[in-house]
Amino acid sequence: MSRLFSHLRRGFGENTRFALLAVRAHKLRAFLTVLGIVVGVATVIAMVSIVTGFNNNMIRNFQSFGATLVQFQKFEPRFGPGHGRSEGERRRKDLTYADAVVLKESIPEMRAVSAERYLWNSDISVKYRDNETTTPVVAGVTADYPVANNHFVSYGRFITESDFRHQSNVAVIGEDVRHILFPREEPLEKVVNFNGEEFVIIGVLEKKGTMFGGSNDNFFLIPFTTFDRKFPQIKNSGGTRSTSRRFPTSRTRSRSSPTRGRPCCVPAGTFLSTSRTTSRSSHPTS
Repeated sequence: MSRLFSHLRRGFGENTRFALLAVRAHKLRAFLTVLGIVVGVATVIAMVSIVTGFNNNMIRNFQSFGATLVQFQKFEPRFGPGHGRSEGERRRKDLTYADAVVLKESIPEMRAVSAERYLWNSDISVKYRDNETTTPVVAGVTADYPVANNHFVSYGRFITESDFRHQSNVAVIGEDVRHILFPREEPLEKVVNFNGEEFVIIGVLEKKGTMFGGSNDNFFLIPFTTFDRKFPQIKNSGGTRSTSRRFPTSRTRSRSSPTRGRPCCVPAGTFLSTSRTTSRSSHPTS
């Protein structure tokens, strides 16, 4: 056995000596070989780091919407131009606030149901003194919006059932809107001019950051009933405000009870995306 180890040591020593002699004799070739190995390993490490970082960022973004979020909307989402609606899609009935009420009353597992109506591709102007923003996403929402969308106010309060019933001119804004309109003062109880009508700021949403290159903090939320009173053309036209693509009249989002730990009322066509379950119904749920 000792003889075998002696031969192995001698062979290893000779190989090492030959390798060192070859490196000294061909310095450029040795340098290029080592450089190629280093570049290759560094590239693999960089690619793995980029993919891992992107994956973690996507998971955080989806988790910000809540793991038990279920969405119902009239049309399938469309990305980019040139996507027309099929005849079957166009003949679908609009989702209404009554649908949201029925969902909440008939399915006790649902913790919150939020009917939402959005103003798309319209002239928007929100002013406070000399400051103005024309880019916020304007939405009519109900009191269930924060729980259903996992998006709560950082200070102030959210829209209440009383605001909903009385069609109050109150608004909850995102951090982007607050930064533009109120860069150096508190926004609560301030009166802003929204398309020629006065609204009182009652709350500021917590900061969400960006997702897919778009901001999740550029919101101007008003009561659902106030939205319908101020923009009856949106309500009566099925929510269509864009010549390039159509959007649903309203979007209903629901969050299942945390005690159940699973989404409920998910129709066919459900797909899972990391921490969020998104479902689209072909017709309004009743």
